[in-house]
Formats: sequence, C-alpha cells, structure tokens
Amino acid sequence: AHCSEAAFWQVMEASQTPPIYSHGGSRGLRDYHRNLRDGQARALAARGGLIGTILYPRFLKRGAYWGKIDDVLRHLGHWLDLVGPEALAIGTDMNGARIVREIGDYAGLPRLQGAIVKAFGEGTARKILFNNTLNYMKSHWFKPIA
Repeated sequence: AHCSEAAFWQVMEASQTPPIYSHGGSRGLRDYHRNLRDGQARALAARGGLIGTILYPRFLKRGAYWGKIDDVLRHLGHWLDLVGPEALAIGTDMNGARIVREIGDYAGLPRLQGAIVKAFGEGTARKILFNNTLNYMKSHWFKPIA
C-alpha cells in the first residue's frame, strides 16, 4: 500500500505467494498516487491476492475530510465489477488515521457490515468482511508444520 507503482509490479514479479494490497482505494475513482489502478487490481486478483479497501476518507474521495460509508461502498462496487468478490477485503488502516466518521472506530464496524450487506448481499459481505482474509491466511500463512 505504501509503494510506488513500479515497486508494485516488482513485487508482483518477485513474489512466490499472492500479494496483498493491504489498504487503499481505486485510482479510477480517486486519483491518488497510493491507490490502485484497474490493471493492478486485475493482476492481484488473477494471482489470488487480496485488495483491502481503506476507510481513510482522502483515499476514497477528493476533498473528503470525514467521508461517508457510501464512499467505501463505491470503491467496493467498482472492484466487485472489476475483479469479483473473492479478491476483496477491508483494510481499515485503524492505526490512528482518521476514518469515515459514520464508522468512527472498531465499535462502528457493524454499521459498515450492515451497509455492505444491504448493498451487495450477505454472501458477498461475508467474503469481503471475513472469508477472503481467513482463507488467504489459511492458504498462505498458516501451513502445518511437518
């Protein structure tokens, strides 16, 4: 999430496992240098990687100081159309960064969950909010010790 576009492609070439774009937005919706271009998102999805949608307002919408859950949904919807639900996750960036006011902090995540369920259905919401990340970790991080 914090690398240049050139570094992204170097990671894609060098990585032995599917890479994770931990937190950011779609550059097609918000032209910000740390957001992903559509080609990058497609490449990650094709490799079985994950795209973590950020909750930081300025990555989601130009001029947004606090932003709205609808800004998050717009980026998720774009990526759903582009790569499908299996490559998507939430990459909150809740390390002290400002996030969408309607969410606020971890206690507000059920509001995000409800909005994602309403917008995209429960099955897709489960993938984005839980299953995709868990399946990735099971497949690539937690290998049985022989």
